[in-house]
Amino acid sequence: MEKITATLQNNPGTGTLDGDSQTATLEVTGAAVTEDRTFTCRVTSGQFPSSPHFDTEVQLNVYEVQAVNVEVKSGTYAIISCVIVGITSLAAVEWVGPSGTDISADSNYTPKSGTIENYSQTATPDSYPGGYGSCCYRR
Repeated sequence: MEKITATLQNNPGTGTLDGDSQTATLEVTGAAVTEDRTFTCRVTSGQFPSSPHFDTEVQLNVYEVQAVNVEVKSGTYAIISCVIVGITSLAAVEWVGPSGTDISADSNYTPKSGTIENYSQTATPDSYPGGYGSCCYRR
C-alpha cells in the first residue's frame, strides 16, 4: 500500500472553513484510483506556523464491482448478483430497477446485501417473474 503525504498549511485555498471547523480535501483523479493507498493529511497551525505539525492518515480503499448475469426462461425464478471485490468491511448496497427507483419495497424482489468473505461481498436481489434490476450503488 503506497503512502502519500499532503501538507495543509496557512493557505486559504487548501480547504473550507465552517464556523470553527476546516475541511481540507484531496482530489484524486480516476487514473490514480487503482489500488488501496494511505494518504497523510499534515496540518500546521496558521496562527503559530513554527509549532509542530500534526499528521493524520487517511485511507483510500479501492473496490471493484463484478456483475453476475444469468439467462432464464420467461416466468422462471432467478437470482442475479453483483460481487464487490477488494473490501474489508461491508458495502451499503441498493438494488435499483429499470425505472431507476429502489426496488426493496416491490414484492417481486427480495434484495440481499450479502456477507463479506475473503475481501468480497456478493449481493443478490432474488428476483421473481416480472422484472430485473441493475446493481450496486455504494452510499
